[in-house]
Amino acid sequence: MTRRLAALVMLSLAGAALGAAPAHAAEQQAYAGALNYLTPALAPARGDTVRFNNLDPLAQHDVVSDTPGRFSSPLIGNGQSALVNGVDKLAPGTYQFHCSLHSWMHGAIQVLDSAAPSPPPPPPPPTPGDAPNPVDLLPKLPPAPLTSSEWPLYGHDLSNSRDGGSTGPSWNEVLTMGPVWSFHSTHGDFTGTPVVASGTLVALAGGGTVYALDASTGAMKWSRDLGKPL
Repeated sequence: MTRRLAALVMLSLAGAALGAAPAHAAEQQAYAGALNYLTPALAPARGDTVRFNNLDPLAQHDVVSDTPGRFSSPLIGNGQSALVNGVDKLAPGTYQFHCSLHSWMHGAIQVLDSAAPSPPPPPPPPTPGDAPNPVDLLPKLPPAPLTSSEWPLYGHDLSNSRDGGSTGPSWNEVLTMGPVWSFHSTHGDFTGTPVVASGTLVALAGGGTVYALDASTGAMKWSRDLGKPL
């Protein structure tokens, strides 16, 4: 009787341990929009899953590990979401990913040890007409004065290098970065790179409106609709 009771107790403890494991896992959210990853840096805890949400009306996207076979999601269209299969099996470390259709879209998943402090709880998956602002998904950084670096042309220079030089952040600093400010256009998405000069950022929205913003704070200096007469 004692052996049977001990066996039942051990089975109960094992069942409780197995049942408790999923409670520590969370579903992290990743997003794409405007032909880019809106959350290029993800930091799930070990065992967490990642759900990929496409908010981009322009194209299908997916999340595929740079090292083949580690993790992937299916290609999904605007308003769709899908699990990135394999993320919950990753050991702690950093893993690069890309979109299989758009070569410029890259990101990184940094899997944290389950003993590390848990990140803030993720927002719920978006529903039609109630998509979250992806900028709200990451902590903001305090505004800082600009350095002498500028971005005077589309693609930075005449050769379209898109290279900020030695003063720009390296790929392994992405996970330490966060948005400083955001600006919402009511006249279409921003799909091209802006230009920056003398502390002013100038960008063209898809609806034909040019915005001039303070590059340090995001405050609008002026705007002009190119479809209207001067």
